[in-house]
Amino acid sequence: MQPTTESLPVVSRHERLTRHWRPIPLSDMYPTGYFGAVIADVSDGNVVAVWGCGPVGQFAFRSAFQRGAARVIAVDGHADRLEHARAAGAEVINFNELDPVEAIMELTRGIGVDRAIDAVGVDAESPKSGPATGAARQADERYRDELRQIAPETNQQDGRWKPGDAPSQAQTWAVESLARMGTLGIVAGYPAGAARVVGRMVRISTASPVKMIAAVTPVTCRLAVNASRALCSRSAA
Repeated sequence: MQPTTESLPVVSRHERLTRHWRPIPLSDMYPTGYFGAVIADVSDGNVVAVWGCGPVGQFAFRSAFQRGAARVIAVDGHADRLEHARAAGAEVINFNELDPVEAIMELTRGIGVDRAIDAVGVDAESPKSGPATGAARQADERYRDELRQIAPETNQQDGRWKPGDAPSQAQTWAVESLARMGTLGIVAGYPAGAARVVGRMVRISTASPVKMIAAVTPVTCRLAVNASRALCSRSAA
């Protein structure tokens, strides 16, 4: 018996598109975020800071928890991203409200975090309000010089994506908030030679998609990660 038109399910164009993009995080953002936790050497009991809560950052702190982190502190300047992080169990710091380095030191009783993951890179933004703005404004000229060197032309897109205005900000904060013998894993974009090693271990790399997908797939199956909830509706990576 042939199905009639009335018996066929009606699927909207939005639903069809949603079905197609849902696997995308498992091929890109999740492996990259997971590799951030790997190269930062996150393990049982660690206190971890994740700098940047865009899509890669969202998966980075989830991966840190999966690898046994006792606490994860998520840092960003966008309230919607931080709400996603809080809902997933992270402690959150808005750098437009608090000095993130001072806040992390307070949360760790002056020790700093064991591990940090930089998921921002050269698209970092400087604080626009709060106690961290003073130091940021003093560094504005340096940031402008960095931008001229690494991004003389930008491709801003309808307000949905704009280049950051403080390329080295996240990396600087990440290093300053690390405990001695701490490790910083960088999975964000920086020009060659841009990493600053200041008495800590800094590891920079990009994820090997095949290896990282193999690593995260069993975890994904067990925990049933819902990628649509992990991603922010408006904020870009």
